[in-house]
Amino acid sequence: MTTVTPQSDDIDRSQADFENFYRATVERTYQAALRMARGDPDLARDATQDAYARLLRQWRGSGSRSRQAMAARGGDEGRHVAAVAVRRVADAERRGGRAATGRSEEGGEHEDVPGRKLPDSVRELIDRQPVERRAVAVLFFLLECGDGEIADILAIPRTVIRAHVERMRVLMKPLVDGARE
Repeated sequence: MTTVTPQSDDIDRSQADFENFYRATVERTYQAALRMARGDPDLARDATQDAYARLLRQWRGSGSRSRQAMAARGGDEGRHVAAVAVRRVADAERRGGRAATGRSEEGGEHEDVPGRKLPDSVRELIDRQPVERRAVAVLFFLLECGDGEIADILAIPRTVIRAHVERMRVLMKPLVDGARE
């Protein structure tokens, strides 16, 4: 007769928890990476895969302790993994790697991240931004990360983040107002 030790039971439970978490969050993560990658599905898939691989190592390493610590800081693991994927895209572009300009042929609005729709004009504006500002725009406007969280993710000062957010608001205002009319 085989007995299950508490340690192996914890590992099995942790694996099941991660699988459930992955299924619940992968679409949002991929869509955020895709927006940051300007429609390049290969770059978005790579970034998404890297983000989940990194999180899985943390998940296995400290299990519920890391999740409890994140919860204590008010963090959202789903938002965190999506933010890591966005950072992976930005890193790839900064290294002189891939930067695509893939476009949907449909007009109107698209759900870039589940529950968040943007008019095409706003999507195109975000796509035209420099890497750092585009990353801030995706994290702030689509994933609803706060400036402190973005500062941690992108390793840039909060003042720079606030400047990027304010600049994006100024640039987006006429586009959003025009889309409402």
